[in-house]
Amino acid sequence: MNKFIIKHITFPLWEFGAGRKRLQVLKELEKSQHWPKEKLVELQNNRLKALIGHAYNNVPYYHELFKKKKLKPSDIRTVADLYKIPILTKDIIADNFDKLKAKNIQKYQPKYYSTGGTSGRHLHFYNSQATFDAHMAAAYRGWRWSGWDFGEKYAYVWGASMDLKNESTIKKKIKTFFTENRLLIQALMFTDESLKYDCERLFKFNPDYIITYPSSLVVIVKYMKSKGIIIKVKGVITSAEKLFPWQRKLFEDFFSCRVYDDYGGRESSIRSTQCEQCGGYHISVENGVLETIRNGKNVIGVPGKVLLTEFHNYAMPLIRYENTDVVTLTDKQCKCGRALPMLKNVQGRVSDIFVTADGKYIPAEYFMVAFLEFTGKYYQVIQEKKNEIVIKIVKGRHFKKSNLDEIEKTMRKWLGDAIRIKIEFVEDIPLTSQGKRRYFISKVPLEF
Repeated sequence: MNKFIIKHITFPLWEFGAGRKRLQVLKELEKSQHWPKEKLVELQNNRLKALIGHAYNNVPYYHELFKKKKLKPSDIRTVADLYKIPILTKDIIADNFDKLKAKNIQKYQPKYYSTGGTSGRHLHFYNSQATFDAHMAAAYRGWRWSGWDFGEKYAYVWGASMDLKNESTIKKKIKTFFTENRLLIQALMFTDESLKYDCERLFKFNPDYIITYPSSLVVIVKYMKSKGIIIKVKGVITSAEKLFPWQRKLFEDFFSCRVYDDYGGRESSIRSTQCEQCGGYHISVENGVLETIRNGKNVIGVPGKVLLTEFHNYAMPLIRYENTDVVTLTDKQCKCGRALPMLKNVQGRVSDIFVTADGKYIPAEYFMVAFLEFTGKYYQVIQEKKNEIVIKIVKGRHFKKSNLDEIEKTMRKWLGDAIRIKIEFVEDIPLTSQGKRRYFISKVPLEF
């Protein structure tokens, strides 16, 4: 389908017929990204007050919580007042599921969702249609910073079963043909046969952009390199997993383009995306509040646990929801001129942070250098205890045992000589329910 027709005719008509407001929200976001900081703060405070009023009047959990804490909606007038509200954890959501649903939930076209639960307990919740519209609008805005636009040819390398469950339906196939110039590569599982098939499709399709899980694209790139397949694209947009520096370099070298990383989740329409400057991650503060806390206090400039307050989910408000991620906020201004606040970097999930016996916190990315010359098929590093690491290895056809000593040496450089490192050879390392591959997992509690 022609790019102009998709952008100006078929995609807008489909969105209108479906009753979605993503394009309307996108127009608003593309205006507000150029607002001064003061105007963005005013917008946040107004939307926060409206959310708090709704939660107090319509959500039993928050009404009871405010009464217990002797709070009134008028006590939360600005983002700076959010600290007065206790943190919302996955356990609290599970234990108070029905009380967190708005009494008028049907008004907001609720949809039931769940997260993959890769860092602990699964999260089940309801999202409103408005949240999903805002979520996708923020994604589109971020993707357009890379040069992508509606109608561009793009490959979608994805693995979340929730996103792909309707791909084989007639309605979905018609929608994709008329509204997206897209090639889907399902990254739930790769075999030699499926890699050959998918890489041939990718080469033939010749996309302008690739939107992908980092871990899935690593497998594809390594296969294409081994077969001498060369593809050039305008940009790679990574999402859904932490992007490690070695992965960014691999993609940029292989595809001869820049990589734009995106951070977000299903629980919220708050997204953080790298712009054309490829520095920090601009936060879609129009959609909510992203806080970082350490030792119970809000912090900027140092890693902290993420708390999210979503503005659009009136069906099941999540206020100061702790999503188990660790990021670093920065107060620096981007060279692009946008006043949107930024993340300096994304450390990963709490379960991607290793804790040493002497109390150091080490993001998994530090260990990536140990595996740069890894010749096996897959690996996974698990911290069972502060003084114990298990490295699981799927050998594959090209595995060389000689580099294991160097891997162990590099790991000890960061974790100390007292650490016990056990190596286990396994037949497979399963993907998560979201189709992602976890390279590093720490089971040691992280207390910020």
